[in-house]
Amino acid sequence: MKLSNTKLAFLLLGIGFLGAILFWVWAFFS
Repeated sequence: MKLSNTKLAFLLLGIGFLGAILFWVWAFFS
């Protein structure tokens, strides 16, 4: 269960990180 929670946390962190990159790229080019 702990491993599952850790994987879920990394997944959410990765999604948030990619979202932030996409947001900054969009803000820069628009």
